Amino acid sequence: MILFNLLSKGVILLVFFSVGPYLLKKYALDYTDDRLLEKRSQVLEIIADEGIENFFQDDPESGYGSYNLLKEEYISLERIVDNTTLDTIFNEERIIEEDVVSYRVLAYTFQEGGNTYLLEIGRSLATIQQIEKVISSLIVAAFFIFIGITIIMDTSFHGVILRPFNKIIYKKIPEIREPSQYTYEPIKTGTKDFKILDEAINSLTPISVIQSKIENMLSESHLSPEELQRLMDMQQTIQRFKHLVNSLLLISKISNAQYVKNEMVDLCQVVQEVIETWEPVAREKGLNFSVEADVAVPIANSNYSMVLMMIQNAVINAIRYTTAPGSVSLTISQREHGAVVEVTDTGNGIPTTLIDQVKRGHVFLTDAKNDKSGFGLQIMHRIATFLNVDLTIDSTDKGTIIRFDFGKDSVSTA
Repeated sequence: MILFNLLSKGVILLVFFSVGPYLLKKYALDYTDDRLLEKRSQVLEIIADEGIENFFQDDPESGYGSYNLLKEEYISLERIVDNTTLDTIFNEERIIEEDVVSYRVLAYTFQEGGNTYLLEIGRSLATIQQIEKVISSLIVAAFFIFIGITIIMDTSFHGVILRPFNKIIYKKIPEIREPSQYTYEPIKTGTKDFKILDEAINSLTPISVIQSKIENMLSESHLSPEELQRLMDMQQTIQRFKHLVNSLLLISKISNAQYVKNEMVDLCQVVQEVIETWEPVAREKGLNFSVEADVAVPIANSNYSMVLMMIQNAVINAIRYTTAPGSVSLTISQREHGAVVEVTDTGNGIPTTLIDQVKRGHVFLTDAKNDKSGFGLQIMHRIATFLNVDLTIDSTDKGTIIRFDFGKDSVSTA
C-alpha cells in the first residue's frame, strides 16, 4: 500500500510538471488580460466623467501617452482618421527610449464627440513572467510539502492499521516453532479479517507443539511400558508428518522457482559430498558402493544445493530399497551432448505406475506408514525440471538406473 501511494504520487507529480507550466502560463495571461480589461473600464469611466479633452491638453495632435517609471505598464490614447473597429489583446514589441520592450497590449477603439479614438493599454511580458515564477515557486513548494505530509500520514496510518497484522506475522507465527513461547492470547484489533486470521492460527495445533508435549511426557518416570511404547509410536508418526510437510513445502518452492540458477557447479564436488555422507551408510547395510567420477565437469547457470539434493535423493533411494548383498554405483561421464550422472542399484525396482505419477507431477503417498511416501522421487523430478536436466528412470525387478543428463548448453567450457 505504501509503495502504491508513492507510485501514485509520483504519477501525479509527473503530470503536474508536464501540464503545470502550460496551465500556469495560461493563468498568468488570463489574469493579465482581466487586469487590462479592468483598466480599460477605468479609463472609459474617466473619459465619461471628465471628458476626453483632459487627455489632449498638451498636444491634441500627438495624442496621450503615459509610462510608469520602469516601463512596466503604459496607456496611450490617440485620435484616428479611419473608422477601424478594434477590440483585441495581443503581444507586441515596442521601442521606448531606445529599449525594446515586449508588451501584452489591449487595443480598443471607440467613438467620442464624433471622432474615433484608439485606446491602448499595455503590460510588460517580463512582469508577467516574474509573476509566473513567483506563483510557480509557491505552487511547487506547496506541492512538495503536500506530498511529504501525505506520505508521512499514509505511512503512519498504514502502520496503525497493519499493526495487528504485523504482530501476527512477525511475533506469533515465528513462535510456533517454540511451543514454550507461543501465546494463544488474541491480538487486539477491530479489523474483522485480522481477527479471523488470528483465530485460525490459534486453532491450529502445530506439529512442534505436539512433539514438545510428547517429549515432556516421555520424561515422566511413572509411565508403564505400554504407555511408553505408545508415546514413542506417536513421536515416530509426528516425525513422518514433519518430513512430509517439509517435502511438500520444498516441492512448492521448487515449482514456484524460488531458487536462483546463477552458480557454477562442479559435479565431482557434488558427488564427493554425497560419497562422504552415504558411503558409510551403504557399507553398514552390507552393500557394495562404487563410484566413478574422475572427470571434472563444471555446470554453468545452476544451483549447487539443488544439484546436490537431486543426486543425493537418487542415492538415498538406491541404498534404502536395495537389500544385501546388493550394489549401488554412482558414475559421472562426459559425452558429446553433455555430462551424464547415473545412479544404479540392484534393488527390486520402482513400479511403473509410480514413475508415471512422478512424470505427471502428482503428489502421492504410496506407503506413508513405512516411510515410503515417494516424495524423494517427486523432489528429484521437480529439481531436474527446474534445472533443465533430462531425467530418465529405467527400472525392472532386477534393479534401477536413474540418469541425469546435463545438456551440452549446461556444461561450461571455460
